[in-house]
Amino acid sequence: MQYTALAVLAAVTFAVVGFVLVRPEPVVTAQAPVMVSPSPTPTSKSPLKIWFTGDSLTKGLYASAEANGFARVATSYLSRTREVTASYTSEAGANLAKVASNYPIPSGMDVAVVELGTNDAGKGTKVADFEPAYADYLAKIKQASPEATVICLGIWGSTYNNEIALFNTAIEKQCSAAGGRFIPVSGIYQTNGMRSLRGDATWAGVADDFHPSDTGHAAIANAVTSRVDP
Repeated sequence: MQYTALAVLAAVTFAVVGFVLVRPEPVVTAQAPVMVSPSPTPTSKSPLKIWFTGDSLTKGLYASAEANGFARVATSYLSRTREVTASYTSEAGANLAKVASNYPIPSGMDVAVVELGTNDAGKGTKVADFEPAYADYLAKIKQASPEATVICLGIWGSTYNNEIALFNTAIEKQCSAAGGRFIPVSGIYQTNGMRSLRGDATWAGVADDFHPSDTGHAAIANAVTSRVDP
């Protein structure tokens, strides 16, 4: 992935991957899971426990406010029609291995949203190494929550980059094998207005031109909520 900083930006290092410029993210202090229980609109729908796990996109960079990150927006959307308890595991700049080894997987979830792989694609992880590790991570999620719907987000980046296309294929394959639902997000990335503007002030520091804008985060949130069973 490509990538970000939390409060204070370190010097940005650029590397060329294929024909696409990829920016490694700086090391940022990890965010422990946080439980949120929005006040729902009373309905007949059953309560929902949802967990988001990922990197800087799940953290909400570079939305104008933390509440405008896709995970929080998706939680807000879902809580309009049912009681929702959401938890978030995210670390900016982290790859799959770091998140999988440093953070526990909660049990008893109804939905698990996995947004990982962008930093692997952007920082040199080989697809052949990533794919079995991703499959293992999904298996552990299903072991902890056998009835959970698993939603897998693809790589945030352009599919004109062959490496990103290969990662997307691997994620989709393993997500399907785990009975999950794959959501490609490259189309959102490649759409005008969906990425932050370099230099804009945000809750997490000065924006780059890689991460989603508020509009981009909202588009991802819409895609996620559309795959949650009504």
